[in-house]
Amino acid sequence: MKYIFLILFFSGSIAFGQTANSDMIVFTEYRMPKTITSTEVLSLNSIEGSPYLKTAFTAGKIIDTDKNRYQSANLRYHFLRDIIEIDVEGEDNPVVLPKLKNIEYLIGEEKFFYGSLKTEKNEILEGYFTELFADKNLRFISQYKIDYKYPRIGETGYENDKPGKLSFEKIYFVQKNKGSLKEMKINKRSVGAIFKDTRSSEYLNNHKIKSEKDVIDFLKFYTQ
Repeated sequence: MKYIFLILFFSGSIAFGQTANSDMIVFTEYRMPKTITSTEVLSLNSIEGSPYLKTAFTAGKIIDTDKNRYQSANLRYHFLRDIIEIDVEGEDNPVVLPKLKNIEYLIGEEKFFYGSLKTEKNEILEGYFTELFADKNLRFISQYKIDYKYPRIGETGYENDKPGKLSFEKIYFVQKNKGSLKEMKINKRSVGAIFKDTRSSEYLNNHKIKSEKDVIDFLKFYTQ
């Protein structure tokens, strides 16, 4: 019944129904750094680290922002392929959910949305973003970036080989008045370079900025 409901929920979407059962990495297809050659293909079994933000499925919601409705579901984010998977009862493999601009995915406490957004450097960033804070004219968002370390072969008989290692980091952006994205790091200097008014400067002089929560607390103050 749940599977049928979700097909109706995504009526007409050809993306729903694809299974995510590949354990191979083709680096040019999966947003890997440009320094990795197009011919390099590895098995995930030969690399340390998981391609998932969290390997276990997490209770979440599929939200239709146009129709203001949602469906509860168990979801997870595959940051290597930039896809969101759902655990569907009766399916042997996870199912890939569609990338639609009117559909948001809440996984635990993180809200994912799909978009194509321009930066202040006129670069277009396409894919899933997470919304950390939103007000009428201001958004604080992030995007997961892949961090891959090449395997190393021991140079001497005393040095062990080291496998490749896969992980991620988050890149943060501020968007004012639905304009271009400004990249921002989690520190006072970076935040102060974007919010230069006297009131913001006074706040930053008296508060630490070392975490996402610190930035969100500042933005709540800023938008009061």
